[in-house]
Amino acid sequence: MEQFYNIHDLVKIRTENLDLSTWLSYFSTSSVKQPDLVLKMGKIDTNPDLYDRLGRFDLNDKEVVERRRFGTIRLKDLLNRTWLEVSKGYARFRPLFPCLLEHILEFKLLTRNHILAHAACISKNDEGYVICAPPGIGKTMVSLRLVKDRGFQFLSDDRTIMSESGRAYCYPKNVKLHMPHANEFKLSKKVKTKLLMGKMLNPYVIPLTKGRRQIAHRVPVTDIIENAEVRKNCKISKLIFLKPARDEGVTEIDLDIALKFLLLSNRWLRVFWADHLFIPYSYSDPDFDLEKVEENERSIMERALKNAPCYEIGFRKYSYVEEFIGN
Repeated sequence: MEQFYNIHDLVKIRTENLDLSTWLSYFSTSSVKQPDLVLKMGKIDTNPDLYDRLGRFDLNDKEVVERRRFGTIRLKDLLNRTWLEVSKGYARFRPLFPCLLEHILEFKLLTRNHILAHAACISKNDEGYVICAPPGIGKTMVSLRLVKDRGFQFLSDDRTIMSESGRAYCYPKNVKLHMPHANEFKLSKKVKTKLLMGKMLNPYVIPLTKGRRQIAHRVPVTDIIENAEVRKNCKISKLIFLKPARDEGVTEIDLDIALKFLLLSNRWLRVFWADHLFIPYSYSDPDFDLEKVEENERSIMERALKNAPCYEIGFRKYSYVEEFIGN
């Protein structure tokens, strides 16, 4: 089974036996020519004698293979036409495997002078508001409430593509909902029960479940908010960082501080796979350097945000944030 995705004519993807509709349905297309990224799931045949050994990893020219008891993964040529092959066991049991696909997409976008930022984005009259925060702070809630109550257009609630020209491009993967969203957006009883189970099985509630994925509900934004509109791109007008605080307030911050926060947020998500695949891959590819990747990422961010004021918002209630952005 093949599927094809075209992400704003920047990255073209072909998959075999791997369904990415939960993340990339917006970009689905009937076919692509010369895909930049090929993803395959199935049996992986490799001859260990053809590789150099680095710990549990096998290395070849611009190629790394990791063999575990639960499965195997092979990554080849990150900076050009990239191949990622994964066994069913690896895709199923390796923590955070879906995130790996987005990190590879990050590297592909960087070669085209774009970044995939860990941030939400909404827009009104082509004025884009990029909303950044550490995981779990409330980007999704704030973004969805502004779309629902203030008439904003939706670009993304978790990851946003940004160009060096100062425009944001949508990345509307299915919204990940948890229990706090249930009453806010009038989800069905069936979904509420599912989310309640997810909360009860949270690793922090039941230690025996540590390491398992938390149960959530993923749906397109148009299933949550009636008449929600997904906008393809917009000008980046403001960058906003959310920070829970006892005293509510808005502080304008320098671009250098904003860049630091954005880079830290991206690095937070990437750290697992940096240790588990990208660093070993670096030994096989002299042109791939994680430090240079972050330098390039920062440079593109700086150009993208040079004309956008940056703010930090300390808040206790979402309504405070919405008043600032909505006005």
